[in-house]
Formats: sequence, C-alpha cells, structure tokens
Amino acid sequence: MIYTCAHCLNQFDTLQDDLTGGICPACQQRFPGMFAGYTVRDFNVIGELARGANGVVYVAQQPLLRRDVALKLILHELSSSQENIENFFAEARAAARIAHPNIVQALAAGVDDKGVCFFAMELVEGETLEHKLDNFGALDFAEALHIGARISEAMAYAWRRTKLVHGDIKPANILLTKDGEPKLADLGQAHFGNELTDVESLMATPLYVPPELVRGEYDKISAQTDIYSFGAMLYELFVGEPPFFSLDMDEVLQMQLNDKPQTLKSRLGFFDEKLSDFVDSMLAKSQDLRPDNWYEVAEFLRKMELRTKLKNQ
Repeated sequence: MIYTCAHCLNQFDTLQDDLTGGICPACQQRFPGMFAGYTVRDFNVIGELARGANGVVYVAQQPLLRRDVALKLILHELSSSQENIENFFAEARAAARIAHPNIVQALAAGVDDKGVCFFAMELVEGETLEHKLDNFGALDFAEALHIGARISEAMAYAWRRTKLVHGDIKPANILLTKDGEPKLADLGQAHFGNELTDVESLMATPLYVPPELVRGEYDKISAQTDIYSFGAMLYELFVGEPPFFSLDMDEVLQMQLNDKPQTLKSRLGFFDEKLSDFVDSMLAKSQDLRPDNWYEVAEFLRKMELRTKLKNQ
C-alpha cells in the first residue's frame, strides 16, 4: 500500500520502505494516531486511516506474511468497559462468519500482552463510496448498478449463511478497490438470525434509517430493515444525495417516518421505469411492501445490470 505522510505529503510503499517506529523518513514527523510506531501482537502500526464509533483503523504491516492490513484498535476511552470490549469484538466475530469477495475479510482478533484489543482485516486500497460521492456526485448509471448488484449479492449470501442484518448500510461503509469493486465493511452493528429477538437498540444513520427503527420497533428488525437502508443508498448513487436530506437530523427522521421520496423517474426525467419502481418498493414505509428478501433484490439488479451491458455493447 502507498501511505502518504499527513505532514509533508511524501508517499511511501509500506512493504518496501522502512516505516517502523511510525516516523516519516522524509520529514521525521510522527505519523498520525496514538498507536503509530507501536507493535500490536505481530502487527507493526504505521499510521491512522479512519475513525469510527468504537475504534481507530490503522494501516499496519504483518512482517511474517509480508502484507499490509487494516488494524482496528479500540478507542482508549472505551477500553476500560467490558461491555465496550465485547461490542468491539462482536464486529470481528461477525466478519469471521462470512467469506465473500464483496465483504471485507476478517484476518485476526485478540488482545496483545499490553492489553490492547485489536481486529485485523483485509486492507482495501481505494476509497469509500461516500468519498467518491462527495467528490464526484451521482455515479454513472452502469457503475451504480454494478455496485448495487454486488452488495445485494453479498447480503443475499450473508443472509443465507447466517441470517445477517448489517444494521448500517450506507456509502461510508462501502469500500471501493482500485478496480471499482465494492466491499461492504463495518459490521459493528451486525446481528444474526438467532439474536434478532433480543435486539434492544440499533444505531443506524438517520439518512438511511428505516421508519421502524425511528419508532424504536426493534422487534421488527429483519432483512427488510437493511433493504430499506440499501434502497436509500442506491437512490443516492443515481441522484447524488439520499431520498431525504437536511442538515437537521431530527427533520430527516421525521421525513423517514412521514414523507414519500420523489421517484427517480420524476427526479431525473429519463430513467428506467422498472428500476425506479423497484427502488420505490425498497423505500416503502411498510416492511410488507418492500421486497421479501435479498435474493429478490440481487436477482432484479443482476438482470438489470446484464440488460444494461447488452444494451451498451
């Protein structure tokens, strides 16, 4: 992986250049992140990549296997709580139960001899879908379909294997490889079929949250909960913003409860009517009106993607 120093912007190949110690060879400044330069188990921590609600993700080297990984470490302020530690490792266990090319792969997890909780996962060299949308706006029709088809196929696989409910499908949790392949990440909110009756909360993102979760109806969590969030994300891929948008998140939540989104075909003018209607169905306020399962979603988008490819040949 090419790592860029946040101070001098020089770039280094993490597998070729000596970045041990967390010090930039060019400007001698420490790479960002409190764990930069430390060794956690057999991972040499280089510098910070991203932050989440319960951890910081670093790029790290695993010298024995000569590979770079994404290493998530629990936030220091959360590390004294056993409940927080359990929540941290829940993501690792969720990822370890699913092996799919469009879901970020879990590699290892544990606690090192200094008591640092870690979760190592596949390092995706690219950008988040959120970053791409922020920089370029709505995606090309074929690219949006490709991303939607791959992620829905991944969720269909995960549902068949483990009855997975991701709990927070959104552009920030989709990583794009350099070849444009999407990978679903961040299973920190994930639940499985045998756990769904015990779910007491789910911290979904307001722009993508289904109405049943706004109402706190956690007993209704199902695949269709994720399908609503996925539909809102897919809508954003075509339009450049989610179906309901406001800087006031309370207002967004009220929209999720009460407002009907403008259809894609009316908002964009010329747009595939069947696809517009299908996205509408995913965004139905009632779960009973949404697609029954992920297989239906994946099959529809797969056929739509194939038809688009044939049309463009």
